[in-house]
Amino acid sequence: MGSPNGAAPGGGQSPRDHEAADAEDRQRTTQLACPSIPWEVAVAERLARECYDGHLTILRFTTGWKAVFGTPDMSRGGRSHLSMVDTAPSLEAACLDLLLREAS
Repeated sequence: MGSPNGAAPGGGQSPRDHEAADAEDRQRTTQLACPSIPWEVAVAERLARECYDGHLTILRFTTGWKAVFGTPDMSRGGRSHLSMVDTAPSLEAACLDLLLREAS
């Protein structure tokens, strides 16, 4: 029989404590597996699906992030075009820059 405070005999965890710990573990796992997507990324992805045959390219460099619609040509000419895209400090900022370029 458990103690009045809900602990199992001998000071161990009660089944209720184990259930709570399991629920916390499941919540942490879900958060890691399904992180929320920033709105800038979600809008860029939707626009890519609707207007660019689903193609959205996100690049991460040591200096920052770049995002472009379509699939960039990685030949010398394509890299030249990509080098003209500003580098952003975060994924969200790169997608926002992309959306602003698209709107102008």
